[in-house]
Amino acid sequence: MVELRNRKPKTAGESSNGSTVGKNGSTVGKNGSTVGNNGQLVGNNGQSTASTASTASPRPTQTIQVPLGVALKLVLFSVLVLAAPIAVFLLLLHHWHTSTTVAGIGAAVAANFVLFLYILLAYLEDDEKEER
Repeated sequence: MVELRNRKPKTAGESSNGSTVGKNGSTVGKNGSTVGNNGQLVGNNGQSTASTASTASPRPTQTIQVPLGVALKLVLFSVLVLAAPIAVFLLLLHHWHTSTTVAGIGAAVAANFVLFLYILLAYLEDDEKEER
C-alpha cells in the first residue's frame, strides 16, 4: 500500500520539517541558516557557505554516437525542408506565372512532402535494423 501525503505549497509560514519558509521562497532552518531559491546555503550572517562548489568534480558527460548516415540524412532533409518550398514558390510564381496563392499552396505541399518523405525513410530504417 502506498501512503500519499499532501504537501503544502511554499508560502510564508511553517513547513513540514519544522523550518520556516520565507515570502521569497527561501527556507530558514531551525538553526537560522537560510537556503535560497537556487539551493545555495546562506549562513546566519548572510554570506554564502558554498565555498566547496568550485572544488566539486563536474558531472560526467555522456556521449552519444550517431551513425554518419543518420546525421547526413538529417542535414539533407533540414536543407530540403527549407529549400524545396522556396524553390517551388519561385518556380510557380515566375516560371509559370501563377498567382501568389497558388505558389504558396505549392510551397506548403512541397514542405509537407519533404517531411512525409523524411518520416517514411526513418520508419523504414527502423524496420531494417529490427530485421538484422
